[in-house]
Amino acid sequence: MAANPIKIKNPNSALWENYDRFAAQRGMQVKNILLDNMYIPGAKILDVGCGNGDIARCLATAGAIVTGIDIKPPVKKISFPGFNFRQLSLESLVASEKSFDAVILADVLEHLHDPHSNLTKIHYLLKSGGWLYLSTPNKFSPLNVLSDPHYSLPGIALLNRGRVKKIITALRWHTKDKTDFPQLLSFKQIITLLQKTEFFWSFVNRQSMLFALEHPYSLWSRPSHLALISRIQKNWLKSVILKTVNDHKGFFNRFFNPTWFILAQRKN
Repeated sequence: MAANPIKIKNPNSALWENYDRFAAQRGMQVKNILLDNMYIPGAKILDVGCGNGDIARCLATAGAIVTGIDIKPPVKKISFPGFNFRQLSLESLVASEKSFDAVILADVLEHLHDPHSNLTKIHYLLKSGGWLYLSTPNKFSPLNVLSDPHYSLPGIALLNRGRVKKIITALRWHTKDKTDFPQLLSFKQIITLLQKTEFFWSFVNRQSMLFALEHPYSLWSRPSHLALISRIQKNWLKSVILKTVNDHKGFFNRFFNPTWFILAQRKN
């Protein structure tokens, strides 16, 4: 069997380096949203796709007992009070029914090969009334269609996982043994998934945006976006953004909002 070709340095390296570097800011955002809806001290929380554990660290610092899982090992060993890391997929996680008070899926759902099966598993793992925090990109947002949030390529947001893999491996930005190429979801797909897996849910986009405008690294990782937000913070466009971003199931969230922030609750 021929060896995989050598990977070329991805031109989006700065984007992903920032994404990893700013994870603690995203953790603060997740913690604040959960705090408005649940008692965190002593809560058992599962962080799916925990990366280097920065979101988990914020939750553990607030008193939670956090289990973090990821299919890839962390860059460096994660060790802090209230946290346990396990290198495995959500499908492989063996835990009893109603094990967790909350589950975190921060920018992970689009990487899962079977979202329905995984959300069903999360429903099984959550206690009655348990919370799911979910953030994921909007497939049909013009901003994502023009520049995919993962690779900055036009049109790739509309493609299925197999075609994304072919393009990215042809560019040699990743080798063919990579398993978690993203496939973005539409508004209809997200709503259908949450309904079929029996979750009550609501957007928390406005709360997320209010936090992000004060802490830009919690939402934006692209250097050009950070530069733009720095200017927006100082002029009238800030109020325009706050008037536009909302939690309704209307036009903005169906067809424009680039990233959805959702808080869902197990029905029974």
